[in-house]
Amino acid sequence: MSALSISATLPIATLAPSIAETSPSSLAAGDQEIIRLAARVFDLLPAYRAASEASNAAYDELERRRPSYPDELFWRIHDPVPRSEIEVERNGKTYLICNLGDIELLKEKPPMLWERVGDERSTSSDFDRMGYPRPACSHLWRGRPDAKRQARANELIAAADLWNRQYDELVAELNCDGLLAKFEELGAEIDMLVQQLESLRAYTLPALRAKAAVFAQHLFDWDHDSQIDECSGFQMIRSIIDDLGGQYPLANV
Repeated sequence: MSALSISATLPIATLAPSIAETSPSSLAAGDQEIIRLAARVFDLLPAYRAASEASNAAYDELERRRPSYPDELFWRIHDPVPRSEIEVERNGKTYLICNLGDIELLKEKPPMLWERVGDERSTSSDFDRMGYPRPACSHLWRGRPDAKRQARANELIAAADLWNRQYDELVAELNCDGLLAKFEELGAEIDMLVQQLESLRAYTLPALRAKAAVFAQHLFDWDHDSQIDECSGFQMIRSIIDDLGGQYPLANV
């Protein structure tokens, strides 16, 4: 699990004050740095949680308001692109949507009819997903435009361009990219602080308590398997953090 995974439900006040209260100037420089780094982690948590909630809310709203796929994007058996796994229910029927990424590739690889010109043996694996010969066997095939499928390709490209434009406009309206970037920025800063803490050795109880508080914060957000929770090693970790910090976030879970 990433070090920046932080639970939004942990009562910060139970741990942050203990860090601030145990940072006497008499401690060695290394232990003072541990306490400072741990305090900074907890200082960042409110903004990190708020950014996480804002980003999640934006993407939930994006999903709720996602533009409807036009009928033109419903996959047909002779389409020039593969189908996707996206299913759409309409008028009591289920349709699969054409792969939007492959529709974009149609702009560079329009539908072609291929005629064999080489004598070497070939198989269907000679062709890529867009129906073009792979480089190693391209000398075996000569292509010409497929006018019938090109008409369908033009229809797909127009429909996909419209849908992508509507989707991008909604992403911009909800500021999804900006909110996600803020969340990731704060997460990266917390991750860097945790990595610094991991590299420092604590020599005094106050520094140990500070590291324990940060460690407990991460444990709180882990997805716990019942067998892991019950193992002696895990219980020992819980006991040590309890002893060092006087608080253990998982105690009431």
